[in-house]
Amino acid sequence: MTIGNTIKQLRLTHNLSQEVLAEQLGVSRQTISNWENDRTVPALDYMKKLSEEYQLSLDQLLHLETNGRGKAKLSKRLLFYLSFLFGFLFLLPFSESSLSALVLFFTAVVIVLASWDLARLLFKEVVLWHSRRKKF
Repeated sequence: MTIGNTIKQLRLTHNLSQEVLAEQLGVSRQTISNWENDRTVPALDYMKKLSEEYQLSLDQLLHLETNGRGKAKLSKRLLFYLSFLFGFLFLLPFSESSLSALVLFFTAVVIVLASWDLARLLFKEVVLWHSRRKKF
């Protein structure tokens, strides 16, 4: 769903005309029409006003809420990285020295990539949590 579709759906749900919403936000009716038809995107100031008008956080307005899907994605990634790591660690004691060094190198690469990916996901969760906390 696009931002324009979301704005239109919320406006209709709250029984507002484009003129009334435009007046509340301090823009023209044509601006609201352009937003709803995805010709333009509202500036951040207007997105904030829209979220206040509809009593939503910005991430809810922009459909950034994970609704639990982010946690499932996090656990799948964690399981993948851990299985990959344990697979390499299992091979480490049974291999030749040159192969052992290669396995150790790939293990280090996987650890770095997993740490980076998990840190990025954790940062996203913290940002979402902080935006929800500011709402209240």
